[in-house]
Amino acid sequence: MLTIFLMNRKLVIVQQYLSWKGHYRQYFENLHSPAYYLVYASNTLEKYTNAKWIKSDFDSEKPLTIKSKIKGRFLGSFQVFKYLSSSDFDIIHFIEFEPLTYLLFSDKIKAQLIITIHSSDKLHFSSWINNKLSGLQRWLLDTALRKATGKGAQIVTHYECHKESIVRIIGEGLRDKVRVIQYPAPRPKSARVKVLSQDGPRFLIYGQIRDDKGIYEFLSNDSTKELNITIAGKIVDRRVLELSERDRLTIIDKFLSEKEISELIDSHDYMLLPYPIAYTNGAGTFKDSLSMAMPVICSNIDIFREIIDEEKVGLIFENSNDIAGIVKNIKPDDYKIFSQNCLNYANKYNWDYMREEYLKIYEGLSGAR
Repeated sequence: MLTIFLMNRKLVIVQQYLSWKGHYRQYFENLHSPAYYLVYASNTLEKYTNAKWIKSDFDSEKPLTIKSKIKGRFLGSFQVFKYLSSSDFDIIHFIEFEPLTYLLFSDKIKAQLIITIHSSDKLHFSSWINNKLSGLQRWLLDTALRKATGKGAQIVTHYECHKESIVRIIGEGLRDKVRVIQYPAPRPKSARVKVLSQDGPRFLIYGQIRDDKGIYEFLSNDSTKELNITIAGKIVDRRVLELSERDRLTIIDKFLSEKEISELIDSHDYMLLPYPIAYTNGAGTFKDSLSMAMPVICSNIDIFREIIDEEKVGLIFENSNDIAGIVKNIKPDDYKIFSQNCLNYANKYNWDYMREEYLKIYEGLSGAR
C-alpha cells in the first residue's frame, strides 16, 4: 500500500546536516526506503538510491568555529531549499528544520510539509552573544512554525512538553497538527540487567559537553565534590577543563566510540544528567543509557520527568546536594528494577518503533490533496 501511495504522491525525506556529528545520519538512514526519495547535504557522496546529493563544505572532523558552523548550517540548507523550490515533490519531510531558509523559500515550496522539531524553546548559554543569537533563532522558529502550520504543515516532536511549547507558538486551534513520536533508544544488545557496585556509586556524564547543559555550573557546586564523576565526550565548554585536577573527577575529552561508551557504562552505576531548568534541547544520551540498562539520575526538567515518572527508569533530584542522599537509599534490588525498566523502555521505543510511526504519518497523507 505504501509503495502504491508513493508512486502517486512523490515523498522526499530531507537531511540538511548529514556531515554533522550526532543523530543526523542515523535518524536519516533509519527512514530509508526504495519507495521514496532522499535529499541530503553532505561533504561526501553517499551510495543512496533515489537520492539527490547537495555538496556541503561542512566537515565535522575539522575544528568547529563560529564561521564554519554558520557556513555549514545555512549554506547547505540554502542549497537544499533552492533545489526543493524548483522540484515537484508532493510531500517533503524535513528531519531538521532551518527556519531562516524556510522563510526565504516558503512561498516557492508548494508541497505538503512534515517538519520534525527536536527542540522548541530558546537555548541558554553563558555567552552574551550566543544568547542574543539564540533569541534571534527562537524568533525565526516561532515565525516559521506559524507560517508553516498555517499552510497545513504537520509537526513531529519527541516530548509531550515540546508539543505543548509548540502549541503555545502556533495556537491551540492547531494542536492536532502536532504529533509526539518518542525519541528512540537503541535496541538493547543484551537482556542482562546491571548490578549495583559495592564500592560506592559512580556517575557518568557523556556526550558533547556544551555550556547550555550547565555541567560547569553543576560541578562548581561544592556538594558535587563528594561524588565520583566521569565526564566523557567532546568538551565544547572549555571551562570544564579548569576542574581537571579535582579529586573524584575524571575528564575524557574526545568523541567516543561505541566500544568506549559501553566500557564506561559497564564501570559506572548511573547516568547523571544535571542539566539546568533552562535547558530546552533533547537528550540522546538519556536514551542510550536506557538501552544499556543503566539507570539515570536527572535534574527536574520536563523532558526527563515525563519519562521517569511514567517508566520508573531512575530518579529526579531538585538540588545537587540531594544526589548523595538519593542514591544512598537505593537498595540493590531497587537498582535491578530500575535497570530492567530501562531495558523495557528501550525495547518498546526503539528505532523500529520510530520508523513505523513515521510510516503511519506518510500513509495518512495519501488523501490530503
